[in-house]
Formats: sequence, C-alpha cells, structure tokens
Amino acid sequence: MALTAEECRDLCAAVEETGKQLTVGFNRRFAPFYRELKESVARRNSPAVVQCRINSPGISGSYWMADPAAGGAILGEACHFIDLMYWLLDSEPVSVSAYSLPTGKADPIGENNVVASFRFADGSIGNLTYCTLGSKTSGGERVEVFAQGVGAFTEDFKRVSVHKGMRSARTRMWPDKGYAAQMSDFAGSIREGRLPAVTVYDGARATLGCLAMMASARDGAPVMLVP
Repeated sequence: MALTAEECRDLCAAVEETGKQLTVGFNRRFAPFYRELKESVARRNSPAVVQCRINSPGISGSYWMADPAAGGAILGEACHFIDLMYWLLDSEPVSVSAYSLPTGKADPIGENNVVASFRFADGSIGNLTYCTLGSKTSGGERVEVFAQGVGAFTEDFKRVSVHKGMRSARTRMWPDKGYAAQMSDFAGSIREGRLPAVTVYDGARATLGCLAMMASARDGAPVMLVP
C-alpha cells in the first residue's frame, strides 16, 4: 500500500477526511483454504504458533518488484503474510526480530531474503521466512498454524489439511486465491455504506510490520511495533 510510515499516515488521513473507502488486496483472507485454516484455530483459548514459508524465485534480477528502492519483495509481497498472521490470530503484532542474507549484492538481493519472528499481543508467535532462492518448482507458499490439539496447513491455495481428533485433507486442481470474493466484498461495502473487510488500517499495519522487519534485519536488534 505504501513505502513509508509517512505515506501510511497520509492514506489513513485521506480516508478519514474524505469518508471514502480504500482497500488493499490481501486476498488470502478470502481464499477458501485459508478460511479453513482460520476456522481451525478460531475457538482456541491459548496462544498459537504460525509458520509462513514463501519462496518467490521469480522476484529477482531486473524484475521491478525485486528492487529494494521500490520496496522490494518484502514491502511488495511479504506484507501479505504479516496481514495473514494478524488475521489468523486476531491479535496485533507487537515486536519483531529478523535476519537477512548479506546485503549489497545484485544476486541474490539480501534484503529480499529474510527470516523474521513476530510476537503478538495475545502471546502467540509467528515466523515468516521469505526467500527468492531455489527453483521455480520448489513450491510457492506453505502456511501452518498450531494451537492446543490442532495442527493445520495449506499450500499454494491447492491443498489444506486440518488435524484435530481426526484428520481432514482436501486438494483442488485450480487454486481459488480469493480475488473475486474480495472484490465482491469491496463493492458490497460501498453499496451498503460499511467498512470493507480489509481497510486502510490493515494496509498500514502490514506496511509498518514490513518496515520494522527490514529495520531489525538491518540493525541486528528487535523492533517494537506500536499499534
């Protein structure tokens, strides 16, 4: 949504001052298999653990989104998973510690290859591994959630598995990434005069989380996140 904290503030102010709506394309909230993941831990009564592993080897070389000066892969794509962890847990991220590959190289771009650990307000923890290495056939994304008596994961929008007392697993040939459902929700929010499911504040949270993650990797120290 933005590249700086100041841009986030400007966009939030514009929404407040104009009364108009802004949404951000966090489509995973609307994807059926991710919704099953959220449902699997919805009634937990203790902290959970989330693991997000993303491999995007296509975001490299001269591709514009690989350029850290334009936000790079972290602000450009890893933001989706900060929002996803918040949404799965229904809890605000409060701190992050991160490491990246060595920076200053054209290949691989160190800033785009990060491992980060987040702590959330309810005591949950989440790990985000984002890389642009590997082959294009090594799998795109896998997200796992663990809570008391529950373990669940989904891969590439095509496979979901939930383990409680029994195991439930499903696959699909063609992924449903939630794009159509999100656009339907946004159009509905305008017609009905309500907030969209993903607001400008969700975009700001994810952007600020990315900036904090990048600062932690750069400076070698944890960074606190202020709601």
